Amino acid sequence: MGYGSRIFVNRKQSRTSNLGQILWKKLKLCMTLFSQLPNASPCFELVLQKYYSNKKDTKTLQIL
Repeated sequence: MGYGSRIFVNRKQSRTSNLGQILWKKLKLCMTLFSQLPNASPCFELVLQKYYSNKKDTKTLQIL
């Protein structure tokens, strides 16, 4: 994986804070969307595996 595949998650931002919930949801949505692109980098799937138990955002998949 190249330089663009390095994804950093701010561990100080709690998943339970209002902003934290929005950011974690947005990250899942984006990783789901980008993982569906042809020839997508494996980094998107890796983030979904690590932080979301390999579960994709269902609403995003329905829209696609």
